Amino acid sequence: ASISAGGVGAIQSVNLTEKSQQTLKDVFRELATGLSTGKMADSAAQLAIAERFNTEVEGVNQATLNVNDGVAAVQIADSGLEQIQQGQQRLRELAIQSANGSLTDLDRQALQAEASQIQEQNRSIISSTNYNDIDLLATNDKLTLQTGPESGNQTSIKLTDFSSSLTDVDISTEAGAQAAVITTMSNLDQVSTARAELGAAESGLETSASRLSGLSEALSVTGSRIHNADIAEQSTKLITASIRAQANVAIQAQANLSSSRVHQLVQ
Repeated sequence: ASISAGGVGAIQSVNLTEKSQQTLKDVFRELATGLSTGKMADSAAQLAIAERFNTEVEGVNQATLNVNDGVAAVQIADSGLEQIQQGQQRLRELAIQSANGSLTDLDRQALQAEASQIQEQNRSIISSTNYNDIDLLATNDKLTLQTGPESGNQTSIKLTDFSSSLTDVDISTEAGAQAAVITTMSNLDQVSTARAELGAAESGLETSASRLSGLSEALSVTGSRIHNADIAEQSTKLITASIRAQANVAIQAQANLSSSRVHQLVQ
């Protein structure tokens, strides 16, 4: 009976030692990779959840890039309008000057030469202001952005075709100059309204970018808690497993010694 008990004890000690060694391997693997490999192996559901979080994060990050593209497009459009606005303001000054009765027709022709140059520059700005080959000032289409990870998360930005909405002026005559005073004011109102709308759109996009950044961070943290190893927890496990492994080795050695003594007595 004594021999049987000693043999069983030795076998149990070997099993405990092997289990401790396996625990040490698992802990070392998690500490080395930073991934909660044990949890993933034990739970397919946890792996699926972690991957879903990763997919959500990737979608949110792409939406953030989309929003930033939209901000860039809006800023380019506004920059073009700012130049046009400055041109229209100069045209209005020229029109008021040309409407003055103390000027001769020759004087007005000189003013008209500058006005024509400004209007040509404005047309060039309108036709060349684009983002990724998309016209921003020469179309009435909307610029629709995918600003979220879901199919309905879209934001539309209103665009205006200034190639047809702005009216040219001729200030080479007094009557033409007087009409131009009204026309340039109307043109300026259109540009100011469009810039205000773009400013509101940019503000909204920046708010979306901030929200998406926070969402991405929250999803990443949640996913990491599932997918990544808890270093503090694994460090504690490492210490515990090391102590148990050493104890099991000692127990096994003692069991082997006891078994050997029993055999010697029997012989």
